[in-house]
Amino acid sequence: MSSIDWKICAIAAMFGWGLWGFFGKVAAQKIPTGNLMLLSLIGSSAIVLIFVPFLTKGFSFHPREVQYLCAVGSGIVATVASLFFYFALAKGEATSVVVISSLYPIVTFILAAIFLSESFTIKKIAGMALAIAGIILLSI
Repeated sequence: MSSIDWKICAIAAMFGWGLWGFFGKVAAQKIPTGNLMLLSLIGSSAIVLIFVPFLTKGFSFHPREVQYLCAVGSGIVATVASLFFYFALAKGEATSVVVISSLYPIVTFILAAIFLSESFTIKKIAGMALAIAGIILLSI
């Protein structure tokens, strides 16, 4: 996987998350949110069990290093966010829920600029403003 261009991986993730939102909405129409979350985690676990052995050369965990704690925190936050996502899908239209929740890069952008010293550029700020404007237009 490391030899694949990051842009191809990003596009694959976009399609995967698009399918995730669609399948989640179809499932949320009949399955209670708690059950939906558990079934989703079972699906995720199956993929982890299949692919992780091919992607790692041994496992290590160093709880005193912030990067390892952030990796665990990433999984916790993603799972909690998924639960809220499924609650929203059960009550709202997929077209609105998926688009609004897809604004998460704004949070990443702000945090990366503040804590990782990544740059705020006019193009990035304009892109975020257009994304917000798009959400407003889709919501009315």
